[in-house]
Amino acid sequence: MGLKLSCSTCGRRVMIKESNGSAASKSKSVASCTLVYIFAAGVAVGVGYALGSKHPILIAGVADLVAMIIVFCFSVAFNNSSLYDPYWSVAPIPIALFWMLKPLSTDVDVIRQVVVLTLLSLWSLRLTYNWLCRWKGFSHEDWRYLDFREKSGRSYWLVSFFGIHLFPTGIVFMGCLSLYAALSSGTNHFGALDCLAVAVTAAAIWIEARADQQLRRFVTTKENEGKTLSTGLWAHSRHPNYFGEVLF
Repeated sequence: MGLKLSCSTCGRRVMIKESNGSAASKSKSVASCTLVYIFAAGVAVGVGYALGSKHPILIAGVADLVAMIIVFCFSVAFNNSSLYDPYWSVAPIPIALFWMLKPLSTDVDVIRQVVVLTLLSLWSLRLTYNWLCRWKGFSHEDWRYLDFREKSGRSYWLVSFFGIHLFPTGIVFMGCLSLYAALSSGTNHFGALDCLAVAVTAAAIWIEARADQQLRRFVTTKENEGKTLSTGLWAHSRHPNYFGEVLF
């Protein structure tokens, strides 16, 4: 059937094809997704343990790659690349915890560690919750992935592996490298620069939350069908949620 949903990149309502998904179906899908991620995390921990003598960045990178490959395999098994979508917000948490619990220096500022992990957790919970609200279960796949399917044909899973799974994993991991300095190796005491960083990061989380809230309200209002969101933060940018993500 045809269903009108919003495009999270530009605030437009777009037509995609998907089947109806009941609440029970979504619950089963979420449970399956959770089990996949727990399994992937368990294997990643095993890989990290096997690489115990290596540099923490290398250990986290290899474990992250292995976890992504496992999620990809289940994306193929479920025939739905949207299984990967929560990886964006879930993966940074175990990476950060690993670096925090295995610091290179004994002089790392504990206050900074707590503040950074708190901000990261707020960002992760908000983004994961937003995904959970939007995802309909395995009856639903991101409309952009459906477009890739149509254009790539038999090569779709190659496109999915490199474009939907591997490339974003690399981007997220590179974004996490700043966490390493703050959680594992930074020895300066918490100071003015940290306060500035907290302000910027908190603002980024607020911008993302506000943009997604405005978009959710817009697309659930029947009178807005066929219209483009151009108020609030969306009056200043076609991608305020992505702006917040980059700022974070």
